[in-house]
Amino acid sequence: MTKKNFKKLFVVTSCHTCPNVRVSRTPGAGYAVDYTCSKTLQIVAGYVEWQSEYRKDGDFPKDCPLKTAGR
Repeated sequence: MTKKNFKKLFVVTSCHTCPNVRVSRTPGAGYAVDYTCSKTLQIVAGYVEWQSEYRKDGDFPKDCPLKTAGR
């Protein structure tokens, strides 16, 4: 069996650095924003005003489409 070499195209450390996450303003909330996964159509983080309210690195939802088996 031959081993295939794979290239890393991007590194995703959290949902906020993921290319599948879309950012939109929270309706009626001033500067707060919602982060929505474009693949699962679920809100990853809602009503985020400050960077400290982001998901922590490595804290991915169970149904994340980018998660690899065994992680």
